[in-house]
Amino acid sequence: IININVEKINQFDIYPNPNSNGEMVITLPLPSSETVQVNIYNSEGRNIFSKAPEPLQNNPEKINLSLPELSNGIYSLNLIYNNSNYYQKFIVTRHWRN
Repeated sequence: IININVEKINQFDIYPNPNSNGEMVITLPLPSSETVQVNIYNSEGRNIFSKAPEPLQNNPEKINLSLPELSNGIYSLNLIYNNSNYYQKFIVTRHWRN
């Protein structure tokens, strides 16, 4: 049996938050050998994005995401590493022009 801790932490940041274009950077203090999985859940709890676990490379403190298909709403970003789940919410607010 594997014991997994579920925590909300402020040890990582999502920039920009609120977001208007789906381009975001996750910054976190991890060594380059760390493997990280990224999941995004909508306000109904449905997994709408997953990035398979992969070792951080080049710049171990940043993960770049491009999700232009996200509509206005509140989302939960889930990072899984070191047998732990970490969550943080972010907001997408698009300003549409006619």
